[in-house]
Amino acid sequence: MPDEKTKLWYLSQINLFRDLPEDILKEIAETSQMRSFEKGFYISTPHDDDVAERIYFLKEGEVEIYESTGGKKMIIDILKPGNIFGYDNIAAESQDTNKQFIKANKDVTLCIMPKKDFLALLERKPELALKIIKDLSVKLSTTESRLRYAALSNSETRVLQEIERLYEQYGKEEDGRRKLKRKFTHEELANLVGTTRETITRTLGRLVDKKKISIDDSGYIILQQTPTPRG
Repeated sequence: MPDEKTKLWYLSQINLFRDLPEDILKEIAETSQMRSFEKGFYISTPHDDDVAERIYFLKEGEVEIYESTGGKKMIIDILKPGNIFGYDNIAAESQDTNKQFIKANKDVTLCIMPKKDFLALLERKPELALKIIKDLSVKLSTTESRLRYAALSNSETRVLQEIERLYEQYGKEEDGRRKLKRKFTHEELANLVGTTRETITRTLGRLVDKKKISIDDSGYIILQQTPTPRG
């Protein structure tokens, strides 16, 4: 088991918890449990009886959140360390509203907190509640933007917009070039955009031909233009 200092350090690296006073971090540490899961493990599914009762803080590894309808997979997000998840349905009384699968893409270390303790903490610490509201607002705006592009845009625009979004999480500027620092398979991109792997392959080829992106010898995507404005 990690000692208190290690646990507090991990919690301080969570994006929403940065700049929080140590007393709040200690309270979170006292009411949460650290767990590790191997790559491929399903941390949560819509079939879990207590799926709406936990909040997760991602300390190490990577998790994939997706929904499946009629056998078709749609990736909602791919999260890296520092993210918190499970609070999208924070007001839900049961798992009936949850449709998401949460899977470990790599070996992961999580801090898991009972939802009732997290809600009690929000009531006592309005500054943390405000952070949660702001984060949910950003997520909602991003989701609306993705849906709008999916409905109104052609495949090139949709794929380029998704690459821009992924750059915000996984990108870094190197020598004036905006480069994704994580490789994404064509299947992953297809499930993120909501199309087929074959369409992604053709679309990436057209984007390369039009010099809107390039793909280096190691398979990393590089954006060749300024960010696409979001409507």
